Amino acid sequence: MTTRSAKSRIPLKNKIDVALRVARSGTGPLFASLFVTRKCNCNCSYCRSIRQPFTDISLDEWEKVIDRLFGWGVRIFSLTGGEPLSRPDIADIVSCITKRRRGVCWMISNFKSMDRRMVDVLHSAGLQFITCSLDSLEENGDKSSGRVFDILQYARSRGIVASTLTVVTEDNIRDVPALAREVVSRGIAFDMGLYQHVGGAFSPSDTEQKPRSMAQVKQLRKFLRNLKITTGLVSPSMSYLGEDIVLYDKMGWKCPADSDRFLVVNNDGTLMPCQEYAGSVRVLDIDSLSDVRWRESKRTAVQSCKGCFYGCYYQKCHITPLDALFDAYTLLRT
Repeated sequence: MTTRSAKSRIPLKNKIDVALRVARSGTGPLFASLFVTRKCNCNCSYCRSIRQPFTDISLDEWEKVIDRLFGWGVRIFSLTGGEPLSRPDIADIVSCITKRRRGVCWMISNFKSMDRRMVDVLHSAGLQFITCSLDSLEENGDKSSGRVFDILQYARSRGIVASTLTVVTEDNIRDVPALAREVVSRGIAFDMGLYQHVGGAFSPSDTEQKPRSMAQVKQLRKFLRNLKITTGLVSPSMSYLGEDIVLYDKMGWKCPADSDRFLVVNNDGTLMPCQEYAGSVRVLDIDSLSDVRWRESKRTAVQSCKGCFYGCYYQKCHITPLDALFDAYTLLRT
């Protein structure tokens, strides 16, 4: 595929606005991931999200949940699923975050139903970041279409920071370097996560899709570290890309049980210790994260967890000054 350098960048005023919104954070967790729906128009082998029985809460309830989370200090909200665009009121949820609460909103989509019109709708609602889930460019996976680049670059032209996200599996690991080069050549940020097999409310339990060669995983991470240094457009933190590969090989990392560096809210309005463990404590039923019901729910889940190496959670629990510097560099480069 012929690459094209993207000449335009996100206006500096947009980036300053994001930074100021984050700076208004409170003393609680800065990040929250919202599973706004379990409905999806894909059936990816590495995701069990649509197989879960939970019922989507209404827009009114999501607005109240967002208000509660904002009161706890959350300023960066990622909307995921399922496919967020499955909700006809998704722009209203975005607007609640960005305009009503002046927070930062990030959406992860498979782009199957994304087009320029929808980008315009999301832009009007105030969306600041958008990520396209992309398996490869070699028809290797459910999400492997190069057409998404035109839409991502159109989003950039509207002032939305654009990126892709690839789940690295045994099937596509050889494709990832070429994919990453193509993405960053267009001025789009590249993000990735390693296949997980926790077997909970999100990932499957089989190990067949896990890369078999840890040496190959190590080589890929070295490649991405170098690409991050030279382009600034690789999203995973240096801490995550440089961590001992044994943590992934043995799935040996656990998030802290007694603190909240991040929050996850299920599509039924309950707090989840992470996306793998369904919770029983509804956000709107507690006034603070020190509530004994939540603390016991999270502690129990972490104790029973056998471990994972989810980059999204690991990075939020290991933010170093160097990582923060590179995050700022990535934002400036987009």
